[in-house]
Amino acid sequence: MRLNEEAEQNAPDDLPVDIRPGFTGGEYPLHGKFRLRSFSNILYFLGRSIAEEPERDVSRDFRTPSTSENPVNAMEVKETTEPPEDTDFFVEYRGHYFYVAPDKGYPWNQTAFRVLSQVFQMTMSPVPRIGVPSITIAK
Repeated sequence: MRLNEEAEQNAPDDLPVDIRPGFTGGEYPLHGKFRLRSFSNILYFLGRSIAEEPERDVSRDFRTPSTSENPVNAMEVKETTEPPEDTDFFVEYRGHYFYVAPDKGYPWNQTAFRVLSQVFQMTMSPVPRIGVPSITIAK
């Protein structure tokens, strides 16, 4: 009941988490919340991490099992003033060129870029209008 009351005080995009010792997952007790972000917030986070608030390496907790993929950056975006030569795709914006850094040992950047690209395509794909009535709502 107490957890439910706490959850009702959260914002609609907050997901409460309560993992207690002695229960499943209890070897890493955790009480808090995850904040679900919009696509726009995710892009803002990635853009901010380029120069304003760069990500930094965080040492692995000794209780955490080892993993083959643990990059410093969520997605390593590079910026240059000249067109990059070591990539197949880049974007030019205001005299700067942006591209995803080549992967070293695992496809982290490629996977992150692909997921963002797919989400973007889902939000930008035109909806077929054949056989669909148009509805106008007057304000």
